[in-house]
Amino acid sequence: MSEKLCISVTEIMPAGINTPLFNKARTKLGVKPMPTPPIYDPSLVALAIVEAAEHPKREVIVGDAGKLILLAQRISPELVDA
Repeated sequence: MSEKLCISVTEIMPAGINTPLFNKARTKLGVKPMPTPPIYDPSLVALAIVEAAEHPKREVIVGDAGKLILLAQRISPELVDA
């Protein structure tokens, strides 16, 4: 009974995505929460999920800003944390 299942896990890493979360988020700051610009359309995340399901990958970064942040994180984590 040892069947091998074809399962893959992909980490989808979106940058700033325009979702209802920011309209519903509770804040005590007195300003409306917003994702960090540039703000991308949620359909880009959906396309990334479909692409990962059809062609498994370890990581998928959605949006060029996310790619830059990940590169900066790899070069200097302390700088990105600041």
